[in-house]
Amino acid sequence: MTNNEKWNQIVNYFDMIHHDDEKKIQLAWEKKICHEILNYNSEIIPHKEVQMGSTKYTDIVLQKDGKDAVVIELKKHTLHCNNGQAQLFSYMKILSSENNPVHLGLLVCEHLYIYYYDFTKSDEENDKNKLEIRFTKDNPDGEKFVELFSKENFDEEKIRDFIQSRKRQKNMVSEIQNKLTGTFICEAVKDYLKKHGYKDYDIEKSMEGFLFECKQKTFATTMPDLKNNDLDKEQIKDLCGKNNVDIPFEFTKAKLNAATPRYWANPNKKNLFKDWWIALVNTDERKLHILKIPANTIKPEDLKYKTPELIDLQIYSDRQGFIDSRSGISFLKYYIKTIDY
Repeated sequence: MTNNEKWNQIVNYFDMIHHDDEKKIQLAWEKKICHEILNYNSEIIPHKEVQMGSTKYTDIVLQKDGKDAVVIELKKHTLHCNNGQAQLFSYMKILSSENNPVHLGLLVCEHLYIYYYDFTKSDEENDKNKLEIRFTKDNPDGEKFVELFSKENFDEEKIRDFIQSRKRQKNMVSEIQNKLTGTFICEAVKDYLKKHGYKDYDIEKSMEGFLFECKQKTFATTMPDLKNNDLDKEQIKDLCGKNNVDIPFEFTKAKLNAATPRYWANPNKKNLFKDWWIALVNTDERKLHILKIPANTIKPEDLKYKTPELIDLQIYSDRQGFIDSRSGISFLKYYIKTIDY
């Protein structure tokens, strides 16, 4: 399995446990990601005890040559890094010693954050040097994460250099973008024309009627022209594509009835005999939940029907576990991803 395939597998785990509690997230990272994907064995230390006024426990510590090397702090995947960074830094400081400073930390929440903690700098300065990796498939930074953090390749200096190089690249891109103004473009055009033999007077006269603008392209997270925050099927498919979910056009759309609250739909029972995709649209919170039920997973007789051919589907909201109120079947196991729009 390539490093890119391993990263995509991590993304799959992230999507599957997106709404789970921290115990399930802990289990996934300990058993699936650190052990099966990154190849650690006895080097995985779950719930290591630390003294912070009272006894507390880290989520996971990875060791190298019997010494603590990486502290992993795990949070619910709906939370921002502000909810775990201070705690991670505290654990890293307490576990560090003069002979074994623990420089590397991972914070897993809505994104993956890698820290190389410089003990000569403040927490605020170390916060600015974190590297953010989004849980999206085929992410080159994710692929590099797998490569560098795998047991057989683990090298603290290479990880530090990777973080610094990506930060330098990000700063350079930001610097260039700040230079891209209308004035800059105008002067660049003038320089180009001068180099090709045109005289200053002719250039100025030719450009009098032109306005030069340089605007950064925006990728809106919202969909255009939404009626009552609702999405049609084309918008759903387009939104899924932009978020690395390859949903076919033949899917079931169900909209949340806020008063109940349930997602209502009457799909044909033929859907049960093929891979069945369901798009749940929550217009109040502007969230799109994607489910995929593999073919022949649900028996036709286990569902309730509005007519002999049409299923009476009434799925409770995500806060109630995506349970079909009519049949009692939990659709949570078929959950793929939630997309904000």
